[in-house]
Amino acid sequence: KIYEEEGLEAYEAYQIALHAPFETHLQKICVKASDDALAEEDYETAFAYAVLAPEPFGAAILNSAALAAFDEETQTIREDAYAAAQYSDDPLIRQLLLRDVIAEARAKHHFVTAMRTAFSLDEGTESVQMVSDILNEALHYFLDRDDYPSVAAYIHMFSQPLSRYDLALDDVQTMIYKHCVKNNDKNTVFFFAKQFKMDTSSLKIEPGDPVIRNDLDGSYFLLTESQMRSYHTRPIDVFNGLYVVENGTVSYSANGTDVSANGVTSVATNAFCTVFLKNNGTISVIANSIVGSNMTAVQANARAMIAGTSKMKNVVSVAAGEEHIVCLHADGTVSAFGDNTYGQCGTKKWKNIVAIAAGKRFTVGLCADGTLVACGSNKCGQCDVSEYRNVTDIAACNQTTVMRFSDGTIHIQGEGSMGLADANRLSDINRIRAGATAILAEKNDGTLTLCGTGITGNYGNVSSWKNVKDFAVGDLCLACINANGKTVTVGSTRVK
Repeated sequence: KIYEEEGLEAYEAYQIALHAPFETHLQKICVKASDDALAEEDYETAFAYAVLAPEPFGAAILNSAALAAFDEETQTIREDAYAAAQYSDDPLIRQLLLRDVIAEARAKHHFVTAMRTAFSLDEGTESVQMVSDILNEALHYFLDRDDYPSVAAYIHMFSQPLSRYDLALDDVQTMIYKHCVKNNDKNTVFFFAKQFKMDTSSLKIEPGDPVIRNDLDGSYFLLTESQMRSYHTRPIDVFNGLYVVENGTVSYSANGTDVSANGVTSVATNAFCTVFLKNNGTISVIANSIVGSNMTAVQANARAMIAGTSKMKNVVSVAAGEEHIVCLHADGTVSAFGDNTYGQCGTKKWKNIVAIAAGKRFTVGLCADGTLVACGSNKCGQCDVSEYRNVTDIAACNQTTVMRFSDGTIHIQGEGSMGLADANRLSDINRIRAGATAILAEKNDGTLTLCGTGITGNYGNVSSWKNVKDFAVGDLCLACINANGKTVTVGSTRVK
């Protein structure tokens, strides 16, 4: 009576009713205590009194808890409802609550909640079937509304269960895949390619594509050879001469005669040779005019490089050191030709390489896992790169390795004089290029920052350059293809 008049706490009344002569009141006290807890939406307490009653009534409490377990405002499961089920000694009661929660979530099309709850069911045929049913129901619900991003996100979230349950998803996968290819949604397509071995060849890959760059280990080797060349495209380079690819053609002067190379995707040049990467994966190499017309030792070395590269196939990227040429192949191997005095051509054992750079007398390779390999002269420590991780792009000066990391920061290894070490302070970087003694970095806002003074003391001013298509660093000047497709140079007037 005192408890009914709110003069006694529920647990006190319960403790008294456990003893004679008050046992006959225990059922009433448990019912009232449970009802009071329900009024306060305290489902744990309500359930506790329900199961402690002489005549347990936990099922009724669980039904109330299940109806309130899904919080409409926060779109989440109420933890106290779960806790009530967890405290039960009867596994059937817990399963009942979980099923009620699942049913409520499915009715409101909150499939993620339903799926997560279904994972909590006891293992067995029924559990597997329920998970399968929810997954199919969710996929078709979103597909009927052409909500492909939600479908992709949903499958991505539950990618592990997909391999666990035998589901007929082929048609669903194909529909999503075609939609994403049409919209060039590379993130989703690569997810499907990795999970279900689907084709990526229809995707348009941009030079330095950030989707690839941010997932080199997972995405790069899913590209076709042609897509790899697109990713590595370098339409402009400069040293003692300026070379620009326009619509697949490069025009240049050879022995006073204007000639051109066709079918070109990328170009790399050094003091003695210029390399043209063709769209069929082969390369052609020309000796630069600086060599002269006489059969000098330098010219002979240039000819040796030309001869060594004549049979190259499946090349996706090229780099040029002072007197050596480096080729990256579609299978992740690397070939190098030319002067090997310092071991700069020692790349035969390299594998899983996704980018290359060549300095004066050394070569650097970026592995798919974000680590680096290097060979050649280590006079300034430029080849001491084995400890670096999370690298996404590389470039090289004469005696400096330049690295861009996944967080957009830059770090150099090797020679840091002439302002090169200033690159270590850069952040928010999108692309990097390097030449003899300078580094040019493009920030995510499209502006460019120059680090290094160059051999002549000043490369020039690039403060007006923004949103350029590509850019390059020589030993005497800088060059870019601006947003309008026009070639712009600053620095030495010797470059033509």
